[in-house]
Amino acid sequence: MNVAYGYCSWIVDSGASFHVSPHEGFFSNYKKGDYGTVKMGNHVISKISGIGDIVLLTDT
Repeated sequence: MNVAYGYCSWIVDSGASFHVSPHEGFFSNYKKGDYGTVKMGNHVISKISGIGDIVLLTDT
């Protein structure tokens, strides 16, 4: 599924354990904090600085 949001696109990977976004403004609720780290597919380790929910609206 590819969902357009302004200038951005979403590609939802149904096989992924978690999804990430670099844009805090996309979240319908967001809690800042130190939630550890995540290793990306390119082996870069990134800090998890918050958690929350994003609501995706689709035309289908």
